[in-house]
Amino acid sequence: AQAKEALVRLQAGNLWAWASKYFESGEITEGFTIQSAVEFAESVDNTSLYEASSESDELIGMRRGAVAAAAAVALNHREELSEDDLVWARQVLRRALRCPEHKDTYWSRSSIIPWHPLIFVARGLAADVRAGDGGSQAPHDLIALVAHPLEIVSLAAIEESLSLWDMDPRLGW
Repeated sequence: AQAKEALVRLQAGNLWAWASKYFESGEITEGFTIQSAVEFAESVDNTSLYEASSESDELIGMRRGAVAAAAAVALNHREELSEDDLVWARQVLRRALRCPEHKDTYWSRSSIIPWHPLIFVARGLAADVRAGDGGSQAPHDLIALVAHPLEIVSLAAIEESLSLWDMDPRLGW
């Protein structure tokens, strides 16, 4: 059981790193295909993933980040996936948005947590806004992330909001 959990942690770390590279470069690199990323994320996702947990924050945080990363990549490559995959991706974003931020003695707004799921939520929401599939809530949720207390999340939301300037300059303001 411990070996299986260690493998899941390794794959989760690989997945959010792969997705981060995609969002930095705009290119899908080796390691995962879009379909294999979604399949892995769906296999480690569950309805309680984004609920408060007593599990080590870093361990569950990386899993949360990997699942949200796969969902964001899916929404950025919607033409390559089924409608069921896109429904799953949007559900992941909604659950991640409601996840409580774990603030303990060592929590700092300037902490660098590159696997934080809300970074990927911002990227997925922007993809839905670009495609016109996000409904009226997606822009609101994206702007709400700008005020997130963790700077790395706030900066990702600002970046994504500004990337939508040509579609809706109000999001950039």
